Parts: sequence; structure tokens; C-alpha cells
Amino acid sequence: MANGRFQPQVFADSVAQDKSKADWSEDDKKKVQYDLKARNILISSLRINEYHYVSHCKTFKDKWDALETLHEGTDEVNKSKINTLEQQYELFRMTLVKQFQTKIALIKF
Repeated sequence: MANGRFQPQVFADSVAQDKSKADWSEDDKKKVQYDLKARNILISSLRINEYHYVSHCKTFKDKWDALETLHEGTDEVNKSKINTLEQQYELFRMTLVKQFQTKIALIKF
């Protein structure tokens, strides 16, 4: 699945060649069926916007990577989000400190 649909292969002279359907063993047929079921489960579980986002992808791996990027973002986006959140936290902390200092200053002994 990682590189596209499962295709039974035969090795001749250390070179992989696709088997014709007539040459598939029972095990090959089961693997092809499992591959198709897994693809069907993935595609049928997508929302319409997710489906449109991955419909252009050629291989299952490309679809998976596109979905991962859609939901988790790229490394650059994640770093940017972390940086923004750190800045917001620092501003929040400074605001709290200023508010606390103002309240302390208002207390008269």
C-alpha cells in the first residue's frame, strides 16, 4: 500500500515483474482483496472536503501523506504555531504581572 496498489510480482534474474492475473495464487488474490478493502475503508471514511483534497493523488502513500499534512500541518506551520503560542503566553504573563503590581500598589498599609 505504501507505494501504490498491491500487485503480485514474480522475480526473474533479480528483477521484479508484475504477474498476470492468470498466474495469481490464492494468497496473491487474498492480498489484493485486503489491499482493496483497506483502500475502500480509507476512502469511504473521508469527509467530502478530505476526499477532494486527496482525490488527485496517484498512490495510497500520497493520499496518506496529503491527509497527514491536512490534519497535522507541515513542520514549518507547526513551528510557526508554537512560536505564536509562546509569544501569546509571554504577553499573557506580562499582563498578569502588571495587573498584580497595580493591585499591590493600590493596597494601603
